[in-house]
Amino acid sequence: MNAIITPDIPAAITPQTTAPALVGLHLGDPAKALFIRDMFPFDHAMAAWMVARVLTLSLSNDLLLEDPAVTIFGTLGDGMALIHTRNAHQTVQSIKAELEHLQLLPLVQIGIRQPDGWQCVHPGPEVNLAPLLDIARFAKFHDQLLKKQQDQLAVLRQLFKAPPPPGPDDTPPPAPVK
Repeated sequence: MNAIITPDIPAAITPQTTAPALVGLHLGDPAKALFIRDMFPFDHAMAAWMVARVLTLSLSNDLLLEDPAVTIFGTLGDGMALIHTRNAHQTVQSIKAELEHLQLLPLVQIGIRQPDGWQCVHPGPEVNLAPLLDIARFAKFHDQLLKKQQDQLAVLRQLFKAPPPPGPDDTPPPAPVK
């Protein structure tokens, strides 16, 4: 007799819990977010990128990411990260565990995108994430950061084009032949 064997599917795994979702993080203290970016526009931009990289690796290991990387805007003092994930609630738990390990969890607000807006799941629903996770507020910062990086690249190009200054042991170049 042939029997069809069906796997037992846990109740927690449903199309609603495994459908692609968007998780957002605000990095920094919301009370300071309004003025930190103007006072220290490039403060900890690399640190924010490193946090995004750590989260990307962690969530990739858990097979939670829909996209290959966590998208980051801003700095560690005032920034945001967007994560396109397969399971929003499991992703939030993984993020909280990783940021607790990095001792950054008290400085982060985490939300899940709902049809009616952002629902804050950490530290709690009393935090309004809509203004904190507004991408438009990072456009000016992005332009300033891009300009600074282009200026640094121009300086590096000039340094590589110019010959190194002569040292005390260097022989002078031969005189041009006429």
